[in-house]
Amino acid sequence: MNDEVVSHNRRSLVVLFAIGFVPLIIAWVIFFYFPQLMPSGTTNQGKLITPPVNAKTLGLESQIGEWTLVIPVAASCDADCEERLYLARQVNVALGKESPRVKRLVLWTDGLGPAAKINSEYPNMGSFLTERVKMSETLGDLNRIYLMDPLGNIFMVYSIDKAGKPMLKDIKHLLKISNIG
Repeated sequence: MNDEVVSHNRRSLVVLFAIGFVPLIIAWVIFFYFPQLMPSGTTNQGKLITPPVNAKTLGLESQIGEWTLVIPVAASCDADCEERLYLARQVNVALGKESPRVKRLVLWTDGLGPAAKINSEYPNMGSFLTERVKMSETLGDLNRIYLMDPLGNIFMVYSIDKAGKPMLKDIKHLLKISNIG
């Protein structure tokens, strides 16, 4: 081989390594030396719970395996409670062919409260009885809708103003990119 071919091959090898490693080096420098340049926004509408709550702490082992909208309900279901139940059903219906992948679960805290009324109005919704103290300590605010993944992690919470279309957008995105559930 002549020197010209060897030189050309070396240049090609250097270019190949540069294509692979230069972006990594730039990313490393930005991450450690210029963190203000990193994007800080997210596209999710709900609030992430960090660290996620394990469903087993609420005794929900039997409910693990599907994407689940968890709706806590106290002894009486007031107007906010009814709106959360309604929005959860509307989101589930709006998912269309993906709706079987997401189930809805009412978490009762004090006895069965208005169970008969809710079961008649929302027949495809599951229900589970848990202790109010345990649920308050674990989830915090009970006037919200929580999202649980198929692995049993309650990882996102939606306030009443983010339930509906914003929640639907998040769930569609999760179902699209998820290989589980």
